[in-house]
Amino acid sequence: MDPALLAAAHALDAGDVLGALKRVALRSDAPGLALRGVALARLGKRERARELLQRAAKEFGAAAPLGRARCLLADAEIALAARDLRGVDSALDRASRDLRALGDPINALHADCLAARSLLLRGLLSEAERALRALDTRRAPAALSAEIQLAWLELHLRTPRAAAARAALAAAERAALRACIPAISQEVRMARAVLDAPAARLLQAGREQWLGLAQLEGELQRGRGLLIDVRASTVSAGRVRVHLPGRAVLFGLARVLAEAWPAEATRRELLLRVFQVTRENDSHRARLRVEIARLRRVLRPLAQIVAAGDGFRLEPRGAAEVRVLLPVHESDHARLLSLLADGEAWSSSALASALGVNQRTVQRGLLALQAAGHARATGRARASVGSWRRRTNSRRRCCSRAPCTWSKLTAQMSRTPVEIEREYGPFAEDGRVHGVTFDGHDVWFASGEQLHALDPERGELTRSLSVPCDAGTAFDGKYLYQLAEGRLLKIDPQTGQTESTLTAPHLQGASGMAWAEGSLWVGRFEDRKILELDPQSGKVLSEVVSDRFVTGVTFSEGELWHATQENQHSELRRVDRKTGEVLEQLELPAGVVVSGLEADGQGRFFCGGGKSGKLRVVKRPKVGTRK
Repeated sequence: MDPALLAAAHALDAGDVLGALKRVALRSDAPGLALRGVALARLGKRERARELLQRAAKEFGAAAPLGRARCLLADAEIALAARDLRGVDSALDRASRDLRALGDPINALHADCLAARSLLLRGLLSEAERALRALDTRRAPAALSAEIQLAWLELHLRTPRAAAARAALAAAERAALRACIPAISQEVRMARAVLDAPAARLLQAGREQWLGLAQLEGELQRGRGLLIDVRASTVSAGRVRVHLPGRAVLFGLARVLAEAWPAEATRRELLLRVFQVTRENDSHRARLRVEIARLRRVLRPLAQIVAAGDGFRLEPRGAAEVRVLLPVHESDHARLLSLLADGEAWSSSALASALGVNQRTVQRGLLALQAAGHARATGRARASVGSWRRRTNSRRRCCSRAPCTWSKLTAQMSRTPVEIEREYGPFAEDGRVHGVTFDGHDVWFASGEQLHALDPERGELTRSLSVPCDAGTAFDGKYLYQLAEGRLLKIDPQTGQTESTLTAPHLQGASGMAWAEGSLWVGRFEDRKILELDPQSGKVLSEVVSDRFVTGVTFSEGELWHATQENQHSELRRVDRKTGEVLEQLELPAGVVVSGLEADGQGRFFCGGGKSGKLRVVKRPKVGTRK
């Protein structure tokens, strides 16, 4: 290995990030770009780090698949750290498979551990436990062993299992001592502080008590009594449990009745705390009767609700006691604050996915936190996206057990007119361009019976392949993919030979195609959809619905873009791949048609010109110039 690269790698291992940067700051080769990306990520420059790692992956290409796989793994790890969860799971799964196949089991194990932590972030505890149990840690280095044990600790904290959590922490401390890496040691010390902090509060018959993790575990395992768990919105007794996370009114009534037990809760108190009614009338009282009747039916296996005096009283079956389990600190958005208490910036879409609620609900909660003075805009996100960070208050404890900072995506959509930066051609003999892709050096475009390679710097054709092509084109780092007459052709660009052919009904009428994260993304013009397909079987994995005709598909910086056409008007759109929500629009000049779209990772879009036979370049405006 190059001595400078080796010295930079050793500096990174030792925690000397600036020393590593000094050795590779001016290098533009693939290994140098990769090391710069890792170093910048450790300094918190995540967006720039991801750009460098994606460039390095392209530079490695098919000639160095191991280097490329390691870069993609590092990119996915940074995305996970930045709480950009879109596509992380599939990227980690692909990285794990590729690294294991290429003889790098340690980095493959690292990818599997990151996948488990991604599941933990989303609150999928059962799936995360299965993923952690599947890890083979016998040959894991000390740093990776510490990371795995910290993931186990997080799982046991949330389950909760006190003894297992302390065993995981002890194992993490031993691994951190062997690793001798300051950052890991600091993370272990923070984990111990979290483990030693109070885990919940218990309210019973008007008396409140703080609980540690072991006490919390004991309360959850007690077989007698009625337990109202405010943290999980559940009511349970023994093995019988009623889940009410989506029924806020019913759970609110159950909580007020449980907190008043063994006395009754008055109608006035129920209306005030659950319905926020200060001046009640007959309509409010009728609504309360209806909801109490619904709660009776829901809690019938566990308790009775009886009218008593001026209110209602909760009577658990078997003359048992009633306990209310509360979070350490409460607010109107306790679940949101609890999830965001990890010191990282989260997008509202990632928060919505983790909490299992609508994205607008999350956005309203974050706006409420801003209005209350608990959050402020930081402007750290890309494009039109603004981020929000919590305001600190040294005299007030956080609602969770760790320092809280977070960010959110604003609901504002950027709409920016753009100009054509450069035109190539016309090239096509039949007057049409059908698909566009980029292999890191040349731009490939489909026309008639040929795939042409264009050097974008010189504006000259470098080669052509005789291939039928009437729709989208894509490149996976090694092979070209071409749509032709409802078939998907996999082509070796070196030889021009068709390696395989796939036929599927949804390939008919396709209008654009891109490769990302191990899948093909195919636009459907008439259906106004984008389909994610398995490249081996053609199976539809997901779909994104648009309100415009789709004329091209690409990915830029891990985000989905597509070209549109409606009433002779074309634009490029960045959309949320899960919801289809439009996040950014680039409006093209009047009369410009797009037939095929590709991004080069440097802010440029190559657009097929349809009947004009031209290729056009559009430059994405910098953040400060977008409207």
